[in-house]
Amino acid sequence: MQRGPLPDSADEWRGRLGGLHKHPELPEDSKHAAVSIILRSGPEPDVLLMVRAEDERDPWSGQVALPGGHRDPGDESLIHTASRETLEEVGLDLDRHADPLGFLDPLQARTKGKMVALWVTPVVFLQHSPAPLELGPEASHAFRLPILPTLAGQLDAEYRIERDKQVRRYPAWAWDDRLVWGMTRTILDQCFAKLMR
Repeated sequence: MQRGPLPDSADEWRGRLGGLHKHPELPEDSKHAAVSIILRSGPEPDVLLMVRAEDERDPWSGQVALPGGHRDPGDESLIHTASRETLEEVGLDLDRHADPLGFLDPLQARTKGKMVALWVTPVVFLQHSPAPLELGPEASHAFRLPILPTLAGQLDAEYRIERDKQVRRYPAWAWDDRLVWGMTRTILDQCFAKLMR
């Protein structure tokens, strides 16, 4: 995937991500959610991820995910949804510590191999100042995935799941004793492709 070195400058990162959607087209008659892609530039760039707490009511329980969640009726925008959910889940105040750069294409959520009536819009943020994390009840862990070894293929792995007596294999990244796969990996692949233009 890597075509050349990533720039160190935050301004160059903003330039590479300047072509993101400003007003995503959202399907009607569906539920909507937003997730935060929280990037940090510099010599060792990374992206913030969390591990969802174990909860039998959560179809994505225990999985690595981007911070985010369902849009509430009072949310002014999907940026507000992503920021609110990030603060609730990992304690990072994006209004103070990051700049929203735009949106990636919405994706329809899937659980146990089936599509559900929920569209997830990724919101890309560039974090500009350090901030501590404080995990809420929906997150059991948070970590930062380094971007350079990910792009270089050094973290490539495979996630296997048995369903309907068949073993299904999905591309993944292995880091911090965790596997990043599924929608989270798909979203990050799209974001990294924008960075590598």
